[in-house]
Amino acid sequence: MRFSAFLPRAGLYYILVVYARIMSHHAYGPLPPGPHAPASVNTARLIQRPLQSLLGWRERYGDVFTVPLLVFGVGVYVCDPSAIREMLTGEQSDLHAGEANAPLSAVLGERSLLTLDGREHLRQRKLLLPPFQGAAIQNFCTVIRDVAAADIGSWREGERFLMRERMRALTFEVIVRAVFGVTDRDRIKRLRSTLVSVLDMQAVLFLPDMLRRDLGRFSPWGQFQRRLRAADALIYEEIALRRSEPNLEDRTDVLSLLLRARDENDQPMTDVELRDELMTMLLAGHETTATGLAFAFDLLLRNPRVLHRLREELLADDDTYLDAVVSETLRLRPVIDANARTLTKPRTIGGWDLPAGIRVYPAIAVVHLREDLYPQPHEFRPERFIDGEAESYAWLPFGGGIRRCIGASLAQAEMAEVIRTVVSSVDLQPTRPDPESVVMRGITLVPQHGTPVVVGRIDGKQSRTVIGEYPNRRPLGEIVKGYDRVARLYSTLEPLYLIFPPARRKAVAALNLKAGDVVLEIGAGTGRNLPYLIDAVGPTGTVIAVDASEGMLAEARKLTERHGWSNVQLLRQDAAQLQLDRDVNAVLFSLSYSVIPEPGPALARAWKLLRPAARLVVMDMGLTDSRHRRALGLIARLLEKLAPGDPYSRPWDDLAIYGPVATERFLLGLYYLCILEKVASDEPTPARSRCLRFYASKPKRSSR
Repeated sequence: MRFSAFLPRAGLYYILVVYARIMSHHAYGPLPPGPHAPASVNTARLIQRPLQSLLGWRERYGDVFTVPLLVFGVGVYVCDPSAIREMLTGEQSDLHAGEANAPLSAVLGERSLLTLDGREHLRQRKLLLPPFQGAAIQNFCTVIRDVAAADIGSWREGERFLMRERMRALTFEVIVRAVFGVTDRDRIKRLRSTLVSVLDMQAVLFLPDMLRRDLGRFSPWGQFQRRLRAADALIYEEIALRRSEPNLEDRTDVLSLLLRARDENDQPMTDVELRDELMTMLLAGHETTATGLAFAFDLLLRNPRVLHRLREELLADDDTYLDAVVSETLRLRPVIDANARTLTKPRTIGGWDLPAGIRVYPAIAVVHLREDLYPQPHEFRPERFIDGEAESYAWLPFGGGIRRCIGASLAQAEMAEVIRTVVSSVDLQPTRPDPESVVMRGITLVPQHGTPVVVGRIDGKQSRTVIGEYPNRRPLGEIVKGYDRVARLYSTLEPLYLIFPPARRKAVAALNLKAGDVVLEIGAGTGRNLPYLIDAVGPTGTVIAVDASEGMLAEARKLTERHGWSNVQLLRQDAAQLQLDRDVNAVLFSLSYSVIPEPGPALARAWKLLRPAARLVVMDMGLTDSRHRRALGLIARLLEKLAPGDPYSRPWDDLAIYGPVATERFLLGLYYLCILEKVASDEPTPARSRCLRFYASKPKRSSR
C-alpha cells in the first residue's frame, strides 16, 4: 500500500480513538487508564486472543484498567484479589450483576437468575438452591457415570473427533436427564438438535442494536429468533408434560423439584420463570462444563507426568489428585474471563473512584495467572491444590459473593466423573502438534480447534508405565522394507546433506562422553554418526549401533570395514525389543525416535541399560512446538508424504515420565535435542532425575 493511501485510513483510525476517549470521559468522567483503541478493535482482540490481551493490558496499565467493548460498553477490569474480595463481600446493593448481564437476556430471558437483581434475584436463588445441594449432587453423579460410561463405551480405536463436541453431547445428555428429567432417546435427540442450535449462535449477542433486527431468512438476528422460538416451544412443551405427570411428587429431576418449589409467599414459579432458568442451566451447565472438559484433556494429554500420576492415584481409589486436576484446569483455563457488575452509585474500587453506570469486571482469568499467587502460573501443576488451599478470592472460576454459581459443585463433580471414566479406560492422543490456543466464542473461553484427539487403546483400567504411543505411525515391517530398498542410495546421498554434520556433532557433544565409555546408538542407519562417537570414546571405548534394517546396517558395515574400526558392534534389533548383555554410559536416539512405531517401550529398555550419572539424548527432525512451524509447513507436508518418520513427534513428553527434560531447537527449529540425565542407581523415578542445563552460553527453551 502506498503511504499516501495509508494516511487517510490512519487519520480516520486516530479520529475514532480520540472520539471514543472524549465520549467516554464525557459520559463517566476520569477513569483508570486502558487501551486507547476503539471498542471494535478491543473486542476483536478479546475474541481472538483473550488471555494475551487481558494480561498485556494489566502489565501495561496495572491492576485496574478501562476497556471499551462493543455491546457491553465501557468497563473497568479489576485484577487485584483483595480489591475483588472487598467488592464482592461488602455491601452489594450498588453492584447489579443482572444489569451487567443484560445482553444475555436475549437468550436467557428476563427472569433468569443471571439477569435478575435485588429481591427478585434472592427469591429465585432460594428456589433454585435445594436441587444443587447435598444428596442431590450424589443423584447427579449416578446419572453422570451412567451417561459417561455409555458414551465412552461407543468409542472405537483409531476414531478421531473433537473433544469439545463430544463433551458437549455428553454434558447435554446429563443436563437433559438430570435437569429436564427426560430419558427417552428420541426426545433427547429432538431437544439436542433444537436447543444446541440456539447456543451455537451466541455470537449474535455481540451484534450492535442496529443489527438486532429480523431482516429476512438470511439475517443472523432473524435466524436466531426463529431458532429461539422453536426452542422455547419445546421447553414449554416439556414443562406442560411434567406438570401432567401423575408421579410428579416422587420425581427427583430438577424440573420436577422446581415445579414443587414455593417461595416465602407460597407462590410457585411461573412457566416463564421455569423456561428462563432451564435455559440458564442449559447454557451454564452444559456449554461451560463441556468446554472445561475439553481444556482438561488438552492439558492432560500434553502433560504425561500429570496423566501418569492421575492414573496411579485412581487405581489406588484416591480422588485427591483428581480433584486437584479439576481445580488446576479451572485455574489455568477458566471458561469465563470475568464476572460483570454494574455500579448503581459511585464507589471506590481498587483505589479508583468509579462513577455510577460503569461496568466492573473482576478479572478471573488474570487473577488465576498472577505469579505472586501461583508460582510458574502457566504450568499445569495440580500439586499446587494439594500442597495448600488457594488464597481467598484467588480462585474464581465460579465467581464469588452472593452471585457465586449455584451449580459449582455439580460442575466440578461432573468434570471429575467424566475425567475418571476416560483416563481409566481409554488412551487418547492429541492430533495437533501444539497445545490449544484460547479464543472467545460468545461469552465463554474455548479451545480454538475444539481439542482434536484420536482414540488409542481401550483396554480397561490399566496404567501405562511410559507414555509414548503414536497410533498414526507406519508398522515396523513396512518401515524396514522401505529402508532396505533405499539403503545404498541413502548412503550415497547422505554426505551431500550439509545440515546433518552439525546436528550430529551437537548430539554427540551432548552425550558428554569420555575415553573408554560404552555408548548405545539406536537408529544407526548407514553409520554416519560412528566417526563422531568413536572420536569421543577413543580406541578403548565401545560403540554399540542398533538398527532394524539389514540394508542400512550393511552400509554401516562397509563404513566400519573401510576405516578399520574394531570397537564397533553392529546389531540388527527392534528397539522396542532391545536386548544387551551390558550397561552403557550413554544412549543416543539419532534421527530414529520419530520413526520407531512404539518409542515408549524402546525408551524404557534403553533407560534400564543406562548407568547412573549417564545421559540419554534424542536428536531428531520435527516441527512440534517449533516457533517456525507455520513457516516450514511445506517441509512438514513433504516429510509426512515422503519420509517414514513422524514430523510431529513429542519425545520430551515421553522423557518427562523419567524426569525434567532439557530441550533445544536449532537449524530454524527443524531439529530438536532432548537431554535427560539418570542420577539414581536403582529404577528411575521422576523424583530421581534432574534437568540438565547445557550450552550455558545460549538461551534455552525447556519443555514441560
